[in-house]
Amino acid sequence: MNTRFTPAKLSAAIVTLSLMSAPLYTVADEHTEAAENLNEIQQSAEDRPAIEEKSYDTQQVAQELNETQEEAEQETEQAAAEIEQETEQAAAEVEQETEEATAELEQETEQAAAEFEEETEEAAAETEQETEQAAAELDNEEGIVEGETVAENEELTADEEIAAASAEEDEELSGPMEDVQESAAVIQQMQADADMKQVLDQAKAILVVPDYAVGALIVGASGGEGVLLKKQDSGEWSNPVFYDIGGISAGLQAGAAAGSIAMILMSDNALDTFREDTNFGFTADAGFSIINWSERARAEIGMGTDAVVWTDTEGLFGELAVGVTGVSPDEEEIAEYYNKEAEPNEILAGNVENPHEQMLQQALKEQ
Repeated sequence: MNTRFTPAKLSAAIVTLSLMSAPLYTVADEHTEAAENLNEIQQSAEDRPAIEEKSYDTQQVAQELNETQEEAEQETEQAAAEIEQETEQAAAEVEQETEEATAELEQETEQAAAEFEEETEEAAAETEQETEQAAAELDNEEGIVEGETVAENEELTADEEIAAASAEEDEELSGPMEDVQESAAVIQQMQADADMKQVLDQAKAILVVPDYAVGALIVGASGGEGVLLKKQDSGEWSNPVFYDIGGISAGLQAGAAAGSIAMILMSDNALDTFREDTNFGFTADAGFSIINWSERARAEIGMGTDAVVWTDTEGLFGELAVGVTGVSPDEEEIAEYYNKEAEPNEILAGNVENPHEQMLQQALKEQ
């Protein structure tokens, strides 16, 4: 057998071997890759506990981080709540202090306004009083000049001279404001007597005739203007009511000088007569118990006394109790003083506004 290879045979053999060895290389590569994958799997299995441990540590850190974040959020909320509470408390305190300061300022403002108004009213009252006094002095001077002119141009009898003097005196005392001022002076004079002050403290009212202008000063002679003041519960005197006094019923001594007369009304019955009646007489004959103010009669003043008669002129009264007749409200003087018509009962009840009330009270205090 001829075993000699020819070049052609050799090439064919090489090709054949190549074809036969190609699958072997492929199998070997796959085996190598599988071995590597196995090694990786084994390595991964060996590393798994460490990975799991690291994963647990990561979870724990994350949990702690969450807890820390929650605590921080809670502290932040608590701090915010405290700040809000402190802010509200501070705002409330500021608001309260502001209200208190506002209230104090308002009170001080009202007090200052009241003081200013009172000072303004007092100044206005003083100005009005001075104006009225100046006007009265001017009227008095004009009356004197007129009287002198009459005396120079006419021959007057003694009675006419007395009448002229009385007319001048009436003119000088004209006007309700002067009547009130002079009546206030009489009341102050009476209060200077401790015994009389006790009587005035118990009085229901007082009728003052500040200047009883008489002619011959005989019983029944015509009189003057009267001012009635009622005693209030507070102890002060009420607004005045003006009366025309027709005459004195008894008790005047002939030749006595004219002066101030006051009747202190001690009973409700006496006061009601002046409040409700018109053109009446307040005398013993009318059923009233009247006592003249004297050393002897002071002890006789009791619960049944309706009136006590006082005068500032010594010897003006006799032994007989004095009364007044022809008493009626002076509507003209009432209207002039209050700037409108008014009833005595309404005035004494305090239902009529007195534009000169401050002047009246001031006159009562300062005389």
